[in-house]
Amino acid sequence: MFRTKALAHSFRAELVQAANAGEPFDPATGRPVSEARTKNPTTCTRTAARTSR
Repeated sequence: MFRTKALAHSFRAELVQAANAGEPFDPATGRPVSEARTKNPTTCTRTAARTSR
């Protein structure tokens, strides 16, 4: 999954930091909820209005 051991350690450190901060994790992905929000930002209201018509 990771090209180098350093990248794997970095990813693990981010997960440990989120767990230590008490951040909730997404059961489907196993990743912190905040990470999911940054990768999938919510749709702006203008875009939502266009798609709901």
